[in-house]
Amino acid sequence: MKTRYCPECGRSIPLDARACPYCAKTIPMHDGQIVTKTDDDKSKIVLIIVVVVFILIFSTIAIAATVYVYVSGQIGSQSSWESTPTIPFSQQDLSAYNSLNVIYSDPSDIDWSELKLQVDGTTADHGMSGTVTVADGINITSIAGTGAYTITIIYIPTNTLLGIWDFTAAT
Repeated sequence: MKTRYCPECGRSIPLDARACPYCAKTIPMHDGQIVTKTDDDKSKIVLIIVVVVFILIFSTIAIAATVYVYVSGQIGSQSSWESTPTIPFSQQDLSAYNSLNVIYSDPSDIDWSELKLQVDGTTADHGMSGTVTVADGINITSIAGTGAYTITIIYIPTNTLLGIWDFTAAT
């Protein structure tokens, strides 16, 4: 279907109009032909706009994903990634003395300064120094005192939880 548009205001006008009913502009005729646009022209323009918007959205998502991967440290060689050690603890829960004792450490060169101890979510000094070794023990009673509390140990370089223990000390 052919549609005619006013060259001045761009509104759709009747095919036989010699002047625009909206702006009163005289409508030119070329070689006795009416200057028209088809609906196919409109659909092509709409399709082009949709494709351009899709490309912009896709590009934005791709850039955002790349920035996220780069900022999160996932780009680079795998050898530069910090891995979380395995340090299991045994819990000794006695009424007068509570402790966490190291069963083993893998790898064996983890330093106590890389471990954060929390008592009920608040960071506390575990009182340990040097390399984590088998049978090292953290005296929880001297850190947390009496009552019921939860101990959390986190590996600082990767901010990874190593364990959570619940204790009840004599009051």
